[in-house]
Amino acid sequence: MRALACSLVALTGCSLLHDAVGGYNPARSTPHACDHSIPHKVDVILAVPFALEAIVIAGFLSADTHSDARSAMSAGLAITTLVGGLFIGSAVYGSSRNADCETELGIERATEAESAARAARAREEAFASAKAARVRKDRALELGKQAAAAARAGECATVTAIDPQLCTLDADYHDSVFVHDVSIAKCLGEPRPCPPDPKRPSE
Repeated sequence: MRALACSLVALTGCSLLHDAVGGYNPARSTPHACDHSIPHKVDVILAVPFALEAIVIAGFLSADTHSDARSAMSAGLAITTLVGGLFIGSAVYGSSRNADCETELGIERATEAESAARAARAREEAFASAKAARVRKDRALELGKQAAAAARAGECATVTAIDPQLCTLDADYHDSVFVHDVSIAKCLGEPRPCPPDPKRPSE
């Protein structure tokens, strides 16, 4: 029976052997990285025969107080109890390590999910910012066309009213295109760039 137990351990590995080769390491990152219930179940299965054998030997010892084989049975009881205890201890250890592995893996997955959520929010914010910038540019171009038409019609008051709006919407367009339009420049006079404004939306 002991030979069979040792053979099973060699083939399947108990919890202690499983841990020795990194079996409970959540960094192995597989869908079942911590699904290691088999080793400590094997430990329990292997511990049962030893426990039964210990009970049987203890029964013989209690019934036979004068046999010459008593010392041999006592030694057998000690060995059987020791080996069975080792398997039971290994099973408890394996169950605990498996639970720890699940906890660590859960924390790791929660961290990954949080990072993914932050990245998704960042992408959404970047998209919203780009969309808002596009809207501002489109509005600036529209106002620029209106100002150019007003300037050609001699409606400088309209041009003057549009000028600060463009600084808010798109300062680059205002400074590089709008104020250099010949008709608009006649209404505004000397081209003046937009004043610095920390509240102006960034591109």
